[in-house]
Amino acid sequence: MPRSKKFGNNYWEVYSPKICRNVRLFSDLEYDNWVLIETNPDIVSFCEQPLKVQEEIDGKIYETIFDMWIKRKDGTEEFIEVKYSKDVESDRNERVQRQLFIQKVWCAKNGYKHNIQTEKHIRGNPIYLANMKLIIPYLKQYPNLIETDKYKIMKALQNGCRTIKDIEDYSNSKTILESIIHLFYEGLLLANLHKHPLTVHTKVWLNE
Repeated sequence: MPRSKKFGNNYWEVYSPKICRNVRLFSDLEYDNWVLIETNPDIVSFCEQPLKVQEEIDGKIYETIFDMWIKRKDGTEEFIEVKYSKDVESDRNERVQRQLFIQKVWCAKNGYKHNIQTEKHIRGNPIYLANMKLIIPYLKQYPNLIETDKYKIMKALQNGCRTIKDIEDYSNSKTILESIIHLFYEGLLLANLHKHPLTVHTKVWLNE
């Protein structure tokens, strides 16, 4: 979609390690939504602005484009529309209400889940969102997991959780932090990043 088609929003072009290409997003809220999708190990693929659909309303054809399509590990697919809650909750915004109606009808006809994401969910946990934004640059700078680091991390955690600093001291590796982030990104490690900022004192453990 050309940038001229959108107005009043901020434009983002970012690299996605998950799908190995640049992703184009048309608002700050869409960018934050992408961050959560990119760092969710349950989501294996996605596409922004994936599909234009149309429906007839009162004898007139209307079109809309979804903001995002995702595919999960279990094979389920989902179409997402990103909107601010004030637009979704207002009956006076006929354009938005019509857009959401068309999307819901099309998804119901074709057997897909339709999900409306607002800032209440996307930005509901600012600590977690900030942590995920910290993770992404590491993935871009170090795209490949070092297998020797993985072995050291798994061995360090075989008796329970440890801090990142503990694992760094144990492994004596300069790239251990990047490898820990990779394993978290892949869903092999867990950490309480919903409540605490990501630091060397963050505790991590195996996802068993």
